[in-house]
Amino acid sequence: MLAEASRYVYNHAISDKVATDIALTIAPFFFLRVLAYFNDLEKTKDQNDIDELIFGQADKLQHIFASQNVGIDLGEKKIYPYSQYSSLQIKQKGGRKLMSSHYAVTLSAIPGIPLIKDGDDLPAIVLKCAGQAAIHFENGDVLVVTSKIVSKAEGRIVPLASVQPSEKAREIAGKSGKDARVVELMMQESQILNVEPGVVETLHRLGFICTSGGVDRANTAKPEEEKVSLLPVNPDESAGRISDAIAHATGKRVGVVINDSLGIRYRAGSVGLAIGVAAMPAILKGTEDEVDLYGKKRNVNISFADEIAAAGSLLMGQSRAGLPVILIRGLRYPNEHGKLADLIVTDQLKNDLAK
Repeated sequence: MLAEASRYVYNHAISDKVATDIALTIAPFFFLRVLAYFNDLEKTKDQNDIDELIFGQADKLQHIFASQNVGIDLGEKKIYPYSQYSSLQIKQKGGRKLMSSHYAVTLSAIPGIPLIKDGDDLPAIVLKCAGQAAIHFENGDVLVVTSKIVSKAEGRIVPLASVQPSEKAREIAGKSGKDARVVELMMQESQILNVEPGVVETLHRLGFICTSGGVDRANTAKPEEEKVSLLPVNPDESAGRISDAIAHATGKRVGVVINDSLGIRYRAGSVGLAIGVAAMPAILKGTEDEVDLYGKKRNVNISFADEIAAAGSLLMGQSRAGLPVILIRGLRYPNEHGKLADLIVTDQLKNDLAK
């Protein structure tokens, strides 16, 4: 019975209440078995009474399983749509959908990450700092890593003194008010879509539209050094190296999202978006039989990696917080291997990026 209960909890998404009921029912087994052991040694007449208690607990546990009218076998794994990996777990019982509001996701900063330099072994640094903080990775954890430290480790820092702006860059700089050297780097990293006073709208080679062209001065170097950072050449590979290092060191499957704070035209401020993904899905795909609260069909995909990237940005901060790596625990998602390209939705955009 204990083995069946363990397999059931492990293999099936269940409500927190049912999980608690199962745990509270299982717990007395161990105490009762200890009593039975000592009573057996003493050959007391209470042995039969304890056995009755043990079998009574077994009956309670069996009743809990029987009351879960979900039409599944204890030995059969059930595949759930993406909605069961979202912030509220949904189960089917008696034709009704039940939601558990006790599902929690936690965000914790990995402390002690130093200022990263060109050539640093970033995966090793993350593992070391997590270990020093007594943080033990678990299967299904997700790390959100700011692109800035990845760029630094991979040598993507450029002194502006080394940049020679083209005539086109000077023209755009004159219209936008931007530094011509920064505009030149924007042109190397992105396609210029639109230029207005104070704004240069770009389509970055990685597949997103932003107003920075992937060129950033913040948290890059001292002001007098005049350096800017460019985004990693292949953020998916960068994320994969971190995930692979954690798997090799701990045996745990940990998803990694590399995020960057991007400005979006017509929206004030910036938002964290995913630019690299590893060991987790970038998109959670809906199913054909999915319905909304009113029973209408609603097959919708969720930009899972972007939502995680934005959540990580809340704790990272945008300036002097110094928290470049965030651990998110408690997310439920399928064991898939996504990539940034999964977030690109049209063939036309893919063709534009290939030009």
